[in-house]
Amino acid sequence: VDVNYRFPWLAAAFKKVRTRIVLACMPNETTGDATHLVPARTWLEDWGDLRVQSPEGAWYGIQQPAVRTQVANAVSVTGFWLEFAK
Repeated sequence: VDVNYRFPWLAAAFKKVRTRIVLACMPNETTGDATHLVPARTWLEDWGDLRVQSPEGAWYGIQQPAVRTQVANAVSVTGFWLEFAK
């Protein structure tokens, strides 16, 4: 979420935080104020899974990357949070 764009009233408070880590797949207003930027893969570059509930029943799907990762050191958002939680 681009905090500075979506929540402009929080932008001043965000700038007061000493260490500002931003996980983003493209530059935005918040990445410009970050002290540390973690490049993230887009949904087209990452693996994923989903479960959809429909009147016919539950459907499960697996998402395979559609394009090659454009940034060599970009991380999976899910993988980032799993590593962060360790």
